[in-house]
Amino acid sequence: MKRFLMLFVTILCQLVEPIGAFVPLLSKPRHHCTCLATNNTPIITMDKIQGVRDMVDSYDVFLLDMWGVLHDGHTPYPGVLEAISRLKQAGKELIIVSNSSKRQDHAVQMLQKLGFDPQDFAQIITSGEVTFQMMQGKWSSRGFLPTTKKVCVLGSGDGDVEYCTRAGWEVVPVEEAALLLARGTFTVHDGSVEIHKRTNPEAYHQALEATLQTAAQRKLPMMVANPDKVRPDFERPPMPGKLGDDYARYLKQQQQQEEEEDLLIKRIGKPFSDVYELALQDSSVDLQRVVMVGDALETDITGGNSVGCHSLWVLRDGIHGPDLSTEESLEEGANTILNSFNNNSANTYARGKRIQPQMIIEHFVW
Repeated sequence: MKRFLMLFVTILCQLVEPIGAFVPLLSKPRHHCTCLATNNTPIITMDKIQGVRDMVDSYDVFLLDMWGVLHDGHTPYPGVLEAISRLKQAGKELIIVSNSSKRQDHAVQMLQKLGFDPQDFAQIITSGEVTFQMMQGKWSSRGFLPTTKKVCVLGSGDGDVEYCTRAGWEVVPVEEAALLLARGTFTVHDGSVEIHKRTNPEAYHQALEATLQTAAQRKLPMMVANPDKVRPDFERPPMPGKLGDDYARYLKQQQQQEEEEDLLIKRIGKPFSDVYELALQDSSVDLQRVVMVGDALETDITGGNSVGCHSLWVLRDGIHGPDLSTEESLEEGANTILNSFNNNSANTYARGKRIQPQMIIEHFVW
């Protein structure tokens, strides 16, 4: 009888243990995966979710990237409008954090044009708006900006001079400037003459090189109004973040140390702290209840990791979508891209750190 009872208890324990292991999966409908590096060393654990409905109860604040998550620059992605509506119905705080070098009103107009209701978002933060407010003196640059308000602009060709003058700055040649502003990759403007890449590419590149070289020789501070290095479309053209990297190389030629480069280049936007502090300054929510939703590892996911909140990596629609293999599952593709990034992150904003999204999703849908 005693042997029978012991055998019964053993069998019962074997049955209960696997059932207990499935309880979290029943309460959280996510596919849990541990991704392995090529040497079979576990580097990251993340959940694959089918829609944000699978994790909506875990978070109170959603920090949302725009391009690559909500839209492609022309149209909203399928299912996005419903996802925003459902999140609002669930009482979630939605905050857009965009690296666009345009001001907030431009983002509002674009959202309206694409069918979004700007009132659904508690805040709409763009790098261009934060940069403008810093140049105007309304938001602190933490001592970065010079007192002499003279600026040389690397611009987009869309209201660059007006942007600066409205902030109270005079646009001048680099030889007279106290600040170099990287707002776009199409023009070099000295206050009187604008050299445009589209009309004269050779003259533009010569002017850009000369401007960066002169600025580095003068050790001018540079403010980058969009840290993105490429635009997340098929051609992936350069963005202002690349100008920041180019300027860092020119500074190195002047025997500047890396610490001095950091003091001379201020990048406004993800993954850097200023925009996150602004986004969360009025919120008392625990960071573990905040999630960064983005498509770009170098900016969105690195930023989420740096600030201490969770992150949801949107794979198919954003900058890494073309890198996904059709022969791999979403988890395998994410693993391949993530390992490649982490193994080469020394030359990224992650600066050698291994980053980790908590969740992955194909598209930002409900």
